[in-house]
Amino acid sequence: MQTDAYDQELSFQEEFYDLGQFAMHAVANLCRVLLYYKQQAEYFLADPREGAVLPALHQALAETAEHGQAGYHLAGRFYICPLPALAAGSAGAVAFECRDGSWAAENAELLDSIAAIYAYALRSEQERRSAIQQNLIWNHMMDHTHAYVYVTDPDTDIILYMN
Repeated sequence: MQTDAYDQELSFQEEFYDLGQFAMHAVANLCRVLLYYKQQAEYFLADPREGAVLPALHQALAETAEHGQAGYHLAGRFYICPLPALAAGSAGAVAFECRDGSWAAENAELLDSIAAIYAYALRSEQERRSAIQQNLIWNHMMDHTHAYVYVTDPDTDIILYMN
């Protein structure tokens, strides 16, 4: 089971790497994408060749995730936007680093759209993990029930589940 969890996490990180590659092709002058996810407090680097996260950038990501205001940071080199959550608030933040100079104002709309794709991918991953957990709990509960339980299709009488 440990290998499955590792494979799923690796698949999740590869998906974010692929999203970063997509973003780099879609936005001229983009060199790095950093993702701050509040639930896990992790960073997913879209380009692993890039270096460490600056402390000021770390703080800006955390503040954007907390307060939900998009904006330019570190002399305009980074554009950071919040990742909207399903409920009110923010699930985290994403930072886009400009390769040369600073971001122009006309890039903000495109970067916000790419941030929405990241938010959607995060919500999908949360839902997938929640469904796996619910399925494990259901199966454990059913497998340890000391009675025979059958779930059938009322139209065809086909057994859908049996403990």
